[in-house]
Amino acid sequence: MTGPYLAVPPAVPSVTDFTGGPARPGAMVAGAYLRTLRQARYRSPRDAARAAWCTLRTLQLVETGRTDPDDPEALGRIVDHFLPGTDDIAGELLALAGTDGTVLDSTPHWADRIAAVEELAGTMVLASSTTVPAPFRSPMYEAMLRETGNAPHTARALPLTHGKSVALYLHEDAVRHGPTAVVRDQAAHLIAHIHTGATIRIITHRPDHLTDYLPLGAGRVYGQLWLYPIPLYTEETLTHGVHYPDRTSSTVSGRLEICRTRAASRTDSLGLLWALADGAEWASVVPG
Repeated sequence: MTGPYLAVPPAVPSVTDFTGGPARPGAMVAGAYLRTLRQARYRSPRDAARAAWCTLRTLQLVETGRTDPDDPEALGRIVDHFLPGTDDIAGELLALAGTDGTVLDSTPHWADRIAAVEELAGTMVLASSTTVPAPFRSPMYEAMLRETGNAPHTARALPLTHGKSVALYLHEDAVRHGPTAVVRDQAAHLIAHIHTGATIRIITHRPDHLTDYLPLGAGRVYGQLWLYPIPLYTEETLTHGVHYPDRTSSTVSGRLEICRTRAASRTDSLGLLWALADGAEWASVVPG
């Protein structure tokens, strides 16, 4: 079996099979952000390319992060077309798009860009030790983090009808984080995602403590997001930005696979979440 439940890449063509050359993480993020801007304006790729004075192929290459465009100034024109008068955001995008290998996106609008990546991803595999990842936070949980300064003010919650393939691995510290009312609300929110098709599995302190693979602190979230047939790996912290490691050297896929093998079953995980939603004490519901 392949797919999000195993947290391993399915059989897809090599990145270099695509006309235009290999995709780079920073260019993929910048391209995804530009694509969501175009779609929000209900512009077709052809119309957008004409307005930005570039070829349709160049626009498609930019949006998928596959190569430098044939016209070295085309990316700047595309950015200027969708972000007129926003030199700060345009500069951040151009810097991302021009960076090779692993890239850290910690500039002011980083949360908007990862939100764009999450919007476009067809498959998401996420794991976290101390915080519920932003796309799956309940309103109460998100408000709690914002009140303590531990979340940027960017809406990233996925609707229950998002239509994505999702696998989420959460350490017990993440689902037990906060006052009882917040824990109950968050557990109910995760159950709602399960009912709409998400796979959510809990990693308990027993029998395996995975701090070697999911380091505690800083609210780190590891992700494998499939954009087109190309995976983008992410290492996010609550307020400090996102590392997008080069896929050839990333350890994220291995971390996710370890989580899959050591997490509680889907049935047991659902039982744990139902118990939390009902206000039960954690010690009384964790399987021995």
